[in-house]
Amino acid sequence: MTRRPWFAVRGGLAVIGILVMVGSASAASAHSTADGLTVQVNERTVRLRAEVPFEEVYLSDDNGDGLIDAAEINDQRDYVTTRLATAVEVTADGQLLPVAIIDLLLSGGEASEHVTVDVVSEAHDGNVGTLALTWALANDGELVTAVHPDGVSIGRLTDDGSVVFSFGAWSTVTGFVRLGVDHIAGGLDHLLFLVVLTAGVVGLGARRVRWRELIRLVSTFTAGHAISLGLAYFGLVSVPAGIVEPAIALSIVVGAVAIRWESAIQHRTMAVAGIGVIHGLGFAGSLASQGLIAGNRWMALASFNIGVDIAQIAVVCVIASSLVAFTHVLGRLGESALGQARPDWISNS
Repeated sequence: MTRRPWFAVRGGLAVIGILVMVGSASAASAHSTADGLTVQVNERTVRLRAEVPFEEVYLSDDNGDGLIDAAEINDQRDYVTTRLATAVEVTADGQLLPVAIIDLLLSGGEASEHVTVDVVSEAHDGNVGTLALTWALANDGELVTAVHPDGVSIGRLTDDGSVVFSFGAWSTVTGFVRLGVDHIAGGLDHLLFLVVLTAGVVGLGARRVRWRELIRLVSTFTAGHAISLGLAYFGLVSVPAGIVEPAIALSIVVGAVAIRWESAIQHRTMAVAGIGVIHGLGFAGSLASQGLIAGNRWMALASFNIGVDIAQIAVVCVIASSLVAFTHVLGRLGESALGQARPDWISNS
């Protein structure tokens, strides 16, 4: 009779407890992105669009209900657009482009805590190779996507609200590889699954790592992630977030049990692939909002998944090495403790 299934169940219950604590944070970090700043470089103009809290664009809540409505926006539109003109600066290939249009739109419903700011520049000289932007309404470090006919570029705003983009195939590849890495680094649900996967394959008390098996399962997870992400992005599959997020949490628990349960080990490759499919659905909408509406979208999608796989392999290498090192340390401590506790007559015999 083996006790491993019982240990697997206990591990699954422990995972449930962890998920309760980190569930809200993981949902916010990995699979949901606020409607932050996006930049569209058109044939003649540059368009900036962002959804922000109404207070950040100098709007005041005149009726005191904590929301902004269309009447309040219209009453303050001239004052706000004048101030916003000084908060935005666009430079294309060294040419400063004055702001031509600023519009404020209510973000859904009759009243809201957010407004959508829509800014359009005056005409530029032609195909833009480098775009410099200052956006004083965003937080330091906010991710910004610039969509160009030749590809997509991703950058982060600095302390002074500035960011510089260059366009082309290489920029698309490097930007989305980095986005894939960031997706894993900032996604607590993904990190939790990688811990479960690595501990399940390596085991507690292992003195060596089965690297081939571990990396094979991680790449299987990435393949499942990539398939569902692509299907969801191109509109072939659509699953509401209210279903996907609980499914992700449940998939981690199921994975924890399946990976260690003896009777399920032979099916764990399929289980890991299925979990990857569920996780991919969770990020599909957010990745679409990061600019895969442009040309090179296949390149962007492939680059993103490469970044995901690089980050995942790095994470499992660290976890697996740490588990083995921990086992060696415990073994030496145990040997030392036994040596000190050994009676003198045994040591002298």
